[in-house]
Amino acid sequence: MMPSWLTGRWAVGIAAWVASSFAVWFAGDTLALGGWRPLDAPGERVAFIAALAAAWLGWELLRARRTLQENARLLDGLVGGIADQDSASRAAHEIQVLRKRFEDALGVLRKARFRCVMALAVPGGATLTVEGRLDGYITDRPRGEDGFGYDPVFLVPEVGKTLAEMGPNQKNALSHRFKALQAIRPTLLNLRKSILDSQQKNAL
Repeated sequence: MMPSWLTGRWAVGIAAWVASSFAVWFAGDTLALGGWRPLDAPGERVAFIAALAAAWLGWELLRARRTLQENARLLDGLVGGIADQDSASRAAHEIQVLRKRFEDALGVLRKARFRCVMALAVPGGATLTVEGRLDGYITDRPRGEDGFGYDPVFLVPEVGKTLAEMGPNQKNALSHRFKALQAIRPTLLNLRKSILDSQQKNAL
């Protein structure tokens, strides 16, 4: 494995400049633009090599300056524009901002969802799929004695209770399975009616 300094941006740039310089110095006198040979004399080749070095250094310095400016803007955004305050005040503010961002991230990570997907496939016909969802949050600790699985830590914000804290009727009314059944129920009833109508017709 090569050392990191051999694969860094500056090392690669210097190597490219050295290779270009060798090419210009030893083959520059063969370059011809019509009847003009711009690199025929040694002084012209030295000037061209120096111009390459100056252009590359200028580009790298400009890039480094832009990076420093971007870092300064990011730092200013992190500390809320109080970079000129004393270090103690800045540190306290940074800690407050950091805690707020962790709390926001934790709130996102605590989001949870139960899903139930039901499919109805009719021979020779289309397949219908419906979905029921129950959105909530994961609690810090289990709450409630009823239910199973994740029920003790699944909080339903509209109710303010975990599923394990609800009675069977309340839980079933909110259930993702119940919602999926409610969504597919009209289709099942229509299918049942069609089957019964077909059986009655065939019986006549």
